[in-house]
Amino acid sequence: MGKIKKSASTIRHTFLKYLPPCFIVCITGCILIKKLTNTLSQFYYNMNAYQNNSMIGLNTFSSVLLSILSEMWIVLIPLWTIFCVIITGRIFYAKELDEPVSKLFEASEKISSDDLDFTLKSEKNNELGELCSAFDNMRKSLIHSNYEMWRSIEERKRLSAAFSHDLRTPLTVLRGYTEFMQKYGDTMSDEKRCEIVDKMYSQIIRLEKYTQKMNNVQKLEDITPNPQETDTEHFFTELEESGRILADSKEFSADFSIDSQSVNIDRDIFCEVYENLVSNASRYAKSKISAKISLKGSLLTLTVSDDGIGFVGDSAENAAKPFYRDDKDSSVHFGLGLYICSILCRKCGGNLTIGNSQPGGCVTASFSIDISPPIKHCQTFRQ
Repeated sequence: MGKIKKSASTIRHTFLKYLPPCFIVCITGCILIKKLTNTLSQFYYNMNAYQNNSMIGLNTFSSVLLSILSEMWIVLIPLWTIFCVIITGRIFYAKELDEPVSKLFEASEKISSDDLDFTLKSEKNNELGELCSAFDNMRKSLIHSNYEMWRSIEERKRLSAAFSHDLRTPLTVLRGYTEFMQKYGDTMSDEKRCEIVDKMYSQIIRLEKYTQKMNNVQKLEDITPNPQETDTEHFFTELEESGRILADSKEFSADFSIDSQSVNIDRDIFCEVYENLVSNASRYAKSKISAKISLKGSLLTLTVSDDGIGFVGDSAENAAKPFYRDDKDSSVHFGLGLYICSILCRKCGGNLTIGNSQPGGCVTASFSIDISPPIKHCQTFRQ
């Protein structure tokens, strides 16, 4: 919060301004008290002397009363001085201290009640006014601290939800392979059986890498791409097969064509985006899903479309927001798929574009990559 700045007008200097009027009033009062006591004693003496024609005629009571009137100023002057000091102090407090002190007490009560929606400002140009400003700066710091803590909690919730969301996709692929093995395991050849086991093993390795990566990050924005040289033919074959499994009963078509035998890309991130998009398309498609990978300059572009109703109204603008769900959507999901894809694409130097095709929805994800020298033949995979 820092030190309180030295005010142009301090409380001590302000209090000194009240002392001269207090001194004048006090001295004037003392003089008047002295004169008043003298006048009263003289008047009382004259009245009794007139009635008795001499001092000898004064009785004992009158003599004592006269003495009291004559010496009463000794008591009245100190009392008057104390009274003047007290009144000066009360006036000084009411004019200079009461307003900032009251505001500070009120602000402390609000802060103790977790109410930070207020502004603390004092018109006094003294230490208490500066203290109010410092107190208000502390309030702003508390608001910022609370916001950052809330943001951190929300980010952890999103990270946990994203972790749960992305675990479902490789588990779905593994379930597909398992069901295939259970159904056709007795009739397939050993070579085919080993091939499926290898693919299941690759999904398990991917799960291990993914869980390790998520354990090392505090939030989604901390994910760092790790591009590695990837053989496009083998990689695209895996994508085509996992796409068929994720499409479930829908017709799935894949057109993966680029003029490069290998690219430098983070396979795990690309797979997460690809599988999220295919899963999302499968949720809304009527009967067909298509996926296309192409190369445009230094961007590897993935486009997934379906023949569903597409994005209606402002859903295309909001679909990439976290936890967004269309009001008409009755399916069970977190609303995180496109949000995660958007973040991962940005981390890889690309972006996510959401729109509609004819018919249905269309989502395009782009990734900035390094490309190896082109070869003569294209690798194309279609179902």
